Amino acid sequence: MVTSQHEAMHRIFRHDARTFARAFHALDLPFYAELVELGLGRTRGARIWRKLMSVDLSFFRSETSQRMREEARAEGREEGVSHSILRILRRRGIDVSSAAEDKIVSCHDRVQLGEWLDRAIGAQSVDDVFSD
Repeated sequence: MVTSQHEAMHRIFRHDARTFARAFHALDLPFYAELVELGLGRTRGARIWRKLMSVDLSFFRSETSQRMREEARAEGREEGVSHSILRILRRRGIDVSSAAEDKIVSCHDRVQLGEWLDRAIGAQSVDDVFSD
């Protein structure tokens, strides 16, 4: 259920995100900054929030915080490999359908991504990347 508070926060964040971020910095509330980012999930707003907030959250030492940082690092590595696969294919002049791109980008299996990356180097088509 969306309350008027949620709507007000949404308006503030959407229309004046930089002021909102500066307010967090000025109040020295990194704990709340972390909660806001967690609440935003994996949305475009979360990406914007991370860019706006340059708070060092490394002082959070709980298992949950450490797990979350490791998950984010793993997600970043996966994203890097998937973008490398796509870049190699495109630089080699191979057409990549949106379905193939979605399949590559949505894969979270590092072993599979590594195999696709190796295959992309010598592939003549996208089908060669996915062949077993």
